[in-house]
Amino acid sequence: MRKEIITLLVVSTFLINCNNDSKKKNLQVSENITSHEKVKEEKGICDNYKSKGSLLIACKSWKDKLGDNAIIFSKNIKGTEKVEFFAELVKNNSNSSYLNIYDFIENCPVDFDINYIENSLSITDLDSDNIKEICFLYELACQGGIGPTTMKLMMIEADQKYKIRGLRKDEVSIRNPDIAINYDKSIIDKSFYKAPKKFLSFAQKKWEQNYGTKLRENISTLRKIQKVKSNDEGIATVTLSDNTVIKFEDPSPSFYNLSSYKIQHENIIVSSSGDSYGNEISIFLKLDSKKNEFYVTKVIVNFVLKQKSENNLKICTIDNINIPLVNYDSDEIYEKLTEAEDCIIKTQ
Repeated sequence: MRKEIITLLVVSTFLINCNNDSKKKNLQVSENITSHEKVKEEKGICDNYKSKGSLLIACKSWKDKLGDNAIIFSKNIKGTEKVEFFAELVKNNSNSSYLNIYDFIENCPVDFDINYIENSLSITDLDSDNIKEICFLYELACQGGIGPTTMKLMMIEADQKYKIRGLRKDEVSIRNPDIAINYDKSIIDKSFYKAPKKFLSFAQKKWEQNYGTKLRENISTLRKIQKVKSNDEGIATVTLSDNTVIKFEDPSPSFYNLSSYKIQHENIIVSSSGDSYGNEISIFLKLDSKKNEFYVTKVIVNFVLKQKSENNLKICTIDNINIPLVNYDSDEIYEKLTEAEDCIIKTQ
Protein backbone atom coordinates (compact mmCIF):
# COMPACT_ATOMS: atom_id res chain seq x y z
CA MET A 1 0.00 0.00 0.00
CA ARG A 2 2.82 2.37 0.89
CA LYS A 3 4.56 1.63 -2.42
CA GLU A 4 1.35 2.37 -4.32
CA ILE A 5 0.97 5.76 -2.57
CA ILE A 6 4.57 6.73 -3.39
CA THR A 7 4.10 5.67 -7.01
CA LEU A 8 0.89 7.68 -7.25
CA LEU A 9 2.62 10.79 -5.86
CA VAL A 10 5.48 10.51 -8.37
CA VAL A 11 3.08 10.15 -11.30
CA SER A 12 0.98 13.09 -10.08
CA THR A 13 4.05 15.30 -9.70
CA PHE A 14 5.21 14.39 -13.21
CA LEU A 15 1.80 15.21 -14.68
CA ILE A 16 1.64 18.55 -12.85
CA ASN A 17 5.13 19.53 -14.08
CA CYS A 18 4.26 18.55 -17.63
CA ASN A 19 1.09 20.60 -17.43
CA ASN A 20 3.02 23.63 -16.11
CA ASP A 21 5.65 23.28 -18.86
CA SER A 22 2.88 23.09 -21.40
CA LYS A 23 1.31 26.25 -20.00
CA LYS A 24 4.67 28.03 -20.12
CA LYS A 25 5.20 27.02 -23.75
CA ASN A 26 1.67 28.06 -24.66
CA LEU A 27 2.20 31.39 -22.89
CA GLN A 28 5.45 32.02 -24.79
CA VAL A 29 3.77 31.26 -28.11
CA SER A 30 0.87 33.50 -27.18
CA GLU A 31 3.27 36.37 -26.29
CA ASN A 32 5.10 35.96 -29.59
CA ILE A 33 1.87 36.11 -31.55
CA THR A 34 0.75 39.20 -29.66
CA SER A 35 4.09 40.92 -30.29
CA HIS A 36 3.95 40.02 -33.97
CA GLU A 37 0.41 41.31 -34.28
CA LYS A 38 1.43 44.61 -32.66
CA VAL A 39 4.20 45.06 -35.22
CA LYS A 40 1.70 44.49 -37.99
CA GLU A 41 -0.66 47.06 -36.53
CA GLU A 42 1.99 49.81 -36.29
CA LYS A 43 1.68 52.36 -39.11
CA GLY A 44 4.57 54.21 -40.76
CA ILE A 45 4.84 57.76 -42.08
CA CYS A 46 3.34 56.78 -45.42
CA ASP A 47 0.18 55.50 -43.68
CA ASN A 48 -0.27 58.39 -41.27
CA TYR A 49 0.63 61.49 -43.30
CA LYS A 50 -2.06 63.51 -45.05
CA SER A 51 -0.66 64.79 -48.34
CA LYS A 52 -1.33 68.25 -49.74
CA GLY A 53 -2.63 66.80 -52.98
CA SER A 54 -5.93 64.96 -53.03
CA LEU A 55 -4.54 62.32 -55.41
CA LEU A 56 -1.76 60.29 -53.77
CA ILE A 57 0.79 59.15 -56.35
CA ALA A 58 3.51 57.40 -54.34
CA CYS A 59 5.22 57.32 -50.95
CA LYS A 60 8.61 55.93 -49.94
CA SER A 61 10.20 55.81 -46.49
CA TRP A 62 13.78 55.24 -45.28
CA LYS A 63 15.99 55.62 -42.21
CA ASP A 64 19.24 57.51 -41.79
CA LYS A 65 21.06 59.75 -39.31
CA LEU A 66 18.17 62.22 -39.36
CA GLY A 67 15.66 59.57 -38.25
CA ASP A 68 12.63 58.06 -39.98
CA ASN A 69 11.97 59.83 -43.26
CA ALA A 70 9.53 59.68 -46.14
CA ILE A 71 8.78 61.43 -49.41
CA ILE A 72 5.16 61.71 -50.53
CA PHE A 73 4.13 62.53 -54.11
CA SER A 74 0.62 63.82 -54.77
CA LYS A 75 -1.29 66.18 -57.04
CA ASN A 76 -4.49 68.17 -57.40
CA ILE A 77 -6.46 68.34 -60.63
CA LYS A 78 -8.78 71.33 -60.79
CA GLY A 79 -10.93 70.53 -63.79
CA THR A 80 -9.57 71.93 -67.03
CA GLU A 81 -8.01 74.96 -65.37
CA LYS A 82 -5.07 73.85 -63.26
CA VAL A 83 -2.99 70.88 -62.10
CA GLU A 84 -0.70 71.00 -59.05
CA PHE A 85 2.18 68.67 -58.17
CA PHE A 86 3.53 68.17 -54.64
CA ALA A 87 6.59 66.34 -53.31
CA GLU A 88 6.76 66.55 -49.51
CA LEU A 89 9.59 65.38 -47.27
CA VAL A 90 8.60 64.36 -43.76
CA LYS A 91 10.55 62.94 -40.83
CA ASN A 92 9.79 61.25 -37.52
CA ASN A 93 6.01 60.99 -38.05
CA SER A 94 5.57 64.75 -38.15
CA ASN A 95 2.22 66.10 -39.29
CA SER A 96 3.93 68.66 -41.53
CA SER A 97 6.69 68.50 -44.13
CA TYR A 98 10.13 70.05 -43.59
CA LEU A 99 10.80 70.51 -47.32
CA ASN A 100 8.43 70.90 -50.27
CA ILE A 101 8.63 70.76 -54.04
CA TYR A 102 5.67 72.47 -55.69
CA ASP A 103 4.89 72.92 -59.37
CA PHE A 104 1.80 73.65 -61.43
CA ILE A 105 0.33 74.29 -64.87
CA GLU A 106 -2.65 76.54 -65.45
CA ASN A 107 -4.41 78.36 -68.28
CA CYS A 108 -3.15 75.87 -70.85
CA PRO A 109 -5.43 75.92 -73.94
CA VAL A 110 -4.53 72.34 -74.94
CA ASP A 111 -3.92 69.04 -73.13
CA PHE A 112 -1.84 69.44 -69.97
CA ASP A 113 -0.64 67.41 -66.99
CA ILE A 114 2.20 66.93 -64.48
CA ASN A 115 3.43 63.42 -63.79
CA TYR A 116 5.98 61.89 -61.46
CA ILE A 117 8.13 59.66 -63.68
CA GLU A 118 7.52 56.14 -62.48
CA ASN A 119 10.54 54.27 -61.04
CA SER A 120 12.70 57.41 -61.22
CA LEU A 121 13.00 57.65 -57.42
CA SER A 122 16.33 56.58 -55.93
CA ILE A 123 17.58 56.74 -52.35
CA THR A 124 21.37 56.73 -52.03
CA ASP A 125 24.24 57.76 -49.77
CA LEU A 126 26.84 58.75 -52.34
CA ASP A 127 29.00 60.74 -49.92
CA SER A 128 28.76 58.12 -47.13
CA ASP A 129 27.65 60.59 -44.45
CA ASN A 130 24.63 58.52 -43.32
CA ILE A 131 22.29 61.19 -44.68
CA LYS A 132 20.46 59.81 -47.69
CA GLU A 133 20.11 61.62 -51.01
CA ILE A 134 16.71 61.49 -52.68
CA CYS A 135 16.57 61.84 -56.46
CA PHE A 136 13.52 61.80 -58.72
CA LEU A 137 12.16 63.26 -61.95
CA TYR A 138 8.81 64.58 -63.08
CA GLU A 139 7.51 65.98 -66.36
CA LEU A 140 5.15 68.78 -67.32
CA ALA A 141 3.23 68.89 -70.57
CA CYS A 142 1.09 71.57 -72.18
CA GLN A 143 0.79 70.56 -75.81
CA GLY A 144 -1.68 69.49 -78.40
CA GLY A 145 0.47 66.97 -80.24
CA ILE A 146 3.70 65.00 -80.28
CA GLY A 147 6.87 66.69 -79.08
CA PRO A 148 9.30 66.94 -76.16
CA THR A 149 7.91 67.68 -72.71
CA THR A 150 9.42 69.74 -69.92
CA MET A 151 11.30 67.57 -67.42
CA LYS A 152 12.83 68.40 -64.05
CA LEU A 153 15.21 66.43 -61.85
CA MET A 154 15.35 67.07 -58.13
CA MET A 155 18.10 65.79 -55.85
CA ILE A 156 17.72 66.42 -52.13
CA GLU A 157 20.03 65.85 -49.17
CA ALA A 158 18.65 66.98 -45.80
CA ASP A 159 17.25 70.45 -46.66
CA GLN A 160 19.52 71.12 -49.65
CA LYS A 161 18.02 70.92 -53.16
CA TYR A 162 19.87 70.41 -56.45
CA LYS A 163 18.15 70.75 -59.84
CA ILE A 164 18.36 69.97 -63.53
CA ARG A 165 15.69 71.29 -65.86
CA GLY A 166 15.08 70.89 -69.56
CA LEU A 167 13.32 68.67 -72.07
CA ARG A 168 12.38 65.01 -72.25
CA LYS A 169 12.49 63.39 -75.66
CA ASP A 170 9.26 62.13 -77.17
CA GLU A 171 8.85 58.64 -78.63
CA VAL A 172 9.66 59.81 -82.15
CA SER A 173 13.00 61.38 -81.18
CA ILE A 174 13.88 58.39 -79.00
CA ARG A 175 13.55 56.15 -82.06
CA ASN A 176 15.26 58.72 -84.30
CA PRO A 177 18.05 60.44 -82.30
CA ASP A 178 18.84 62.85 -85.15
CA ILE A 179 15.56 64.64 -84.47
CA ALA A 180 16.61 65.44 -80.89
CA ILE A 181 19.68 67.33 -82.14
CA ASN A 182 17.41 70.30 -82.85
CA TYR A 183 15.86 70.28 -79.37
CA ASP A 184 17.01 72.85 -76.82
CA LYS A 185 19.70 71.67 -74.45
CA SER A 186 18.81 71.05 -70.82
CA ILE A 187 20.45 73.07 -68.06
CA ILE A 188 22.33 72.02 -64.93
CA ASP A 189 21.22 74.50 -62.28
CA LYS A 190 23.73 76.51 -60.26
CA SER A 191 22.55 74.64 -57.16
CA PHE A 192 24.88 71.78 -58.19
CA TYR A 193 27.79 74.22 -58.01
CA LYS A 194 28.45 73.43 -54.33
CA ALA A 195 27.44 69.77 -54.45
CA PRO A 196 29.94 66.90 -54.25
CA LYS A 197 31.05 65.81 -57.73
CA LYS A 198 29.43 62.40 -57.22
CA PHE A 199 26.01 64.05 -56.94
CA LEU A 200 26.18 65.69 -60.35
CA SER A 201 27.63 62.60 -62.01
CA PHE A 202 24.78 60.49 -60.61
CA ALA A 203 22.16 63.06 -61.64
CA GLN A 204 23.52 63.32 -65.18
CA LYS A 205 23.27 59.55 -65.67
CA LYS A 206 19.74 59.55 -64.30
CA TRP A 207 18.80 62.39 -66.64
CA GLU A 208 20.07 60.45 -69.65
CA GLN A 209 18.36 57.22 -68.54
CA ASN A 210 15.03 59.06 -68.54
CA TYR A 211 15.53 60.47 -72.06
CA GLY A 212 16.51 64.00 -71.10
CA THR A 213 17.96 66.12 -73.90
CA LYS A 214 21.67 66.91 -73.98
CA LEU A 215 22.90 68.86 -70.97
CA ARG A 216 24.81 72.09 -70.99
CA GLU A 217 26.40 73.55 -67.91
CA ASN A 218 25.08 76.75 -66.49
CA ILE A 219 28.15 79.00 -66.32
CA SER A 220 27.60 79.41 -62.60
CA THR A 221 27.87 75.65 -62.01
CA LEU A 222 31.52 75.64 -63.05
CA ARG A 223 33.91 75.29 -60.17
CA LYS A 224 35.60 78.49 -59.10
CA ILE A 225 38.83 79.47 -57.40
CA GLN A 226 38.28 79.99 -53.69
CA LYS A 227 41.81 80.58 -52.39
CA VAL A 228 45.46 80.23 -53.31
CA LYS A 229 48.55 80.02 -51.13
CA SER A 230 52.20 79.10 -51.61
CA ASN A 231 54.94 77.65 -49.43
CA ASP A 232 58.66 78.34 -49.08
CA GLU A 233 59.47 75.63 -51.60
CA GLY A 234 57.62 77.41 -54.39
CA ILE A 235 54.59 75.11 -54.50
CA ALA A 236 51.26 76.89 -54.98
CA THR A 237 48.07 75.27 -53.66
CA VAL A 238 44.73 76.31 -55.14
CA THR A 239 41.43 75.33 -53.53
CA LEU A 240 38.31 75.34 -55.70
CA SER A 241 34.72 75.92 -54.64
CA ASP A 242 34.00 72.17 -54.38
CA ASN A 243 37.14 71.69 -52.23
CA THR A 244 39.16 70.24 -55.11
CA VAL A 245 42.86 71.04 -54.60
CA ILE A 246 45.28 71.78 -57.46
CA LYS A 247 49.02 72.17 -56.88
CA PHE A 248 51.69 73.51 -59.21
CA GLU A 249 55.27 74.79 -59.12
CA ASP A 250 56.08 78.49 -59.18
CA PRO A 251 55.77 79.58 -62.85
CA SER A 252 58.16 82.56 -62.58
CA PRO A 253 61.68 82.42 -64.10
CA SER A 254 64.11 80.28 -62.12
CA PHE A 255 66.32 83.28 -61.28
CA TYR A 256 63.42 85.36 -59.89
CA ASN A 257 62.11 85.51 -56.34
CA LEU A 258 59.20 83.28 -55.35
CA SER A 259 55.86 84.47 -56.68
CA SER A 260 52.95 85.99 -54.82
CA TYR A 261 49.44 85.20 -56.07
CA LYS A 262 46.25 87.17 -56.50
CA ILE A 263 42.81 85.94 -57.58
CA GLN A 264 41.83 88.35 -60.35
CA HIS A 265 38.63 86.55 -61.35
CA GLU A 266 36.73 83.43 -60.31
CA ASN A 267 38.87 81.42 -62.76
CA ILE A 268 42.04 83.55 -63.15
CA ILE A 269 45.11 83.83 -60.92
CA VAL A 270 47.92 86.32 -61.45
CA SER A 271 51.39 85.21 -60.39
CA SER A 272 53.75 88.14 -59.67
CA SER A 273 57.49 88.04 -59.05
CA GLY A 274 60.65 90.11 -59.44
CA ASP A 275 64.43 90.09 -59.17
CA SER A 276 67.00 92.14 -57.28
CA TYR A 277 67.35 94.60 -60.20
CA GLY A 278 63.73 95.72 -60.06
CA ASN A 279 62.52 93.70 -63.06
CA GLU A 280 59.01 92.32 -62.60
CA ILE A 281 56.93 89.61 -64.26
CA SER A 282 53.19 88.89 -64.11
CA ILE A 283 51.86 85.56 -65.38
CA PHE A 284 48.12 85.10 -65.92
CA LEU A 285 46.83 81.60 -65.18
CA LYS A 286 43.34 80.55 -66.27
CA LEU A 287 41.53 77.59 -64.73
CA ASP A 288 39.98 74.87 -66.87
CA SER A 289 37.57 73.53 -64.25
CA LYS A 290 36.67 70.44 -66.26
CA LYS A 291 40.28 69.29 -66.53
CA ASN A 292 41.44 70.62 -63.13
CA GLU A 293 44.26 72.33 -64.98
CA PHE A 294 45.69 75.83 -65.35
CA TYR A 295 46.69 77.47 -68.63
CA VAL A 296 49.10 80.37 -69.10
CA THR A 297 47.18 82.96 -71.12
CA LYS A 298 49.30 86.11 -70.82
CA VAL A 299 52.74 87.22 -69.62
CA ILE A 300 53.76 90.82 -68.86
CA VAL A 301 57.35 91.77 -68.01
CA ASN A 302 58.57 95.17 -66.81
CA PHE A 303 62.29 95.50 -67.55
CA VAL A 304 64.24 98.28 -65.85
CA LEU A 305 66.68 99.70 -68.41
CA LYS A 306 69.44 100.83 -66.08
CA GLN A 307 71.78 101.59 -68.95
CA LYS A 308 69.52 104.54 -69.71
CA SER A 309 70.14 107.67 -67.72
CA GLU A 310 66.38 108.26 -67.43
CA ASN A 311 65.91 104.79 -65.85
CA ASN A 312 63.31 103.80 -68.43
CA LEU A 313 60.95 100.83 -68.26
CA LYS A 314 60.62 98.38 -71.10
CA ILE A 315 57.17 96.75 -70.86
CA CYS A 316 56.75 93.57 -72.88
CA THR A 317 53.59 91.49 -73.22
CA ILE A 318 52.74 88.17 -74.80
CA ASP A 319 48.98 87.66 -74.99
CA ASN A 320 46.66 84.78 -76.00
CA ILE A 321 49.27 82.14 -75.23
CA ASN A 322 46.97 79.39 -73.90
CA ILE A 323 49.75 76.97 -72.93
CA PRO A 324 49.07 74.30 -70.28
CA LEU A 325 50.99 75.33 -67.19
CA VAL A 326 52.67 71.92 -67.02
CA ASN A 327 54.21 72.62 -70.47
CA TYR A 328 55.10 76.26 -69.82
CA ASP A 329 58.82 77.15 -69.89
CA SER A 330 59.10 80.48 -68.10
CA ASP A 331 62.81 80.93 -68.81
CA GLU A 332 62.23 80.47 -72.55
CA ILE A 333 59.36 82.97 -72.63
CA TYR A 334 61.39 85.43 -70.57
CA GLU A 335 64.27 85.21 -73.03
CA LYS A 336 61.96 85.92 -75.97
CA LEU A 337 60.60 88.99 -74.22
CA THR A 338 64.10 90.18 -73.39
CA GLU A 339 65.08 90.02 -77.06
CA ALA A 340 61.85 91.57 -78.34
CA GLU A 341 62.29 94.92 -80.10
CA ASP A 342 58.66 96.01 -80.39
CA CYS A 343 57.94 96.27 -76.66
CA ILE A 344 56.51 99.50 -75.27
CA ILE A 345 59.08 101.85 -73.71
CA LYS A 346 57.86 104.09 -70.90
CA THR A 347 59.77 106.78 -69.01
CA GLN A 348 59.39 106.69 -65.26
